Amino acid sequence: MENIIEANNIVKYYGEGENKTVALDGVNMNITKGEFLTIMGPSGSGKSTLLFSISGMDDISSGEVLFNGSNLSKLNEEEVADIRRLQMGFVFQEATMLKNLDVLDNIILPSYDENRKNKVKLISSAKHLMDSVGISGLENRNIKDVSGGQLQRASICRAILHEPEILFGDEPTGALNSKNSEEIMNLFQELNDNGMTIMLVTHDSKVAAKSNRVLMMKDGKVEGELQFQNESFDERLEKITNRMMGFGI
Repeated sequence: MENIIEANNIVKYYGEGENKTVALDGVNMNITKGEFLTIMGPSGSGKSTLLFSISGMDDISSGEVLFNGSNLSKLNEEEVADIRRLQMGFVFQEATMLKNLDVLDNIILPSYDENRKNKVKLISSAKHLMDSVGISGLENRNIKDVSGGQLQRASICRAILHEPEILFGDEPTGALNSKNSEEIMNLFQELNDNGMTIMLVTHDSKVAAKSNRVLMMKDGKVEGELQFQNESFDERLEKITNRMMGFGI
């Protein structure tokens, strides 16, 4: 399978001298096109730092990150920003929306500049996505007048409206109740079934059990990996739970 992302010996540290903290310590990993990968580990293990580093949201201290063969460290800020904007999608634990815009306008805003001449088509695509994730009819609602689960669905619509090659999620279900969390994960699974590459950071074994591969991190290093093919959800959950018991989760 062709890799969409390759991370080679990446190191990320903060501070200098006695205040130097190593967040990533020589991480090697790859993400193949079309896979569903989750990253797990204790708090402070480097999960989110890894996501920010391989997506170009944060600079690395050494090593290299290749996106479709292009070394992100060799590109200028504008080129990296264009890759993130056009080829990547992001969903975070808290859905950040502009309070002065309604739900629909928040969804289309990041994609508007690229589709200024096709605004009608853009709005139509956004409404279609809203319908597919179960929030049709909320287009003109103020973001304060929708639930957390509905807002997270809207943020997913925003993240995939431009049809990115890869969707990143940093604890995307962390602020949701169990019902909303399960619905969001079913949505991610459906997106992956339709060909979208997905990488999620999570502390939740039930979330990880929806994926095809799990990387386990500790102290800034990848310390283990699980791969799944035909296992049932319960079998995946049991394997993840057993493996992670030694990681303090």
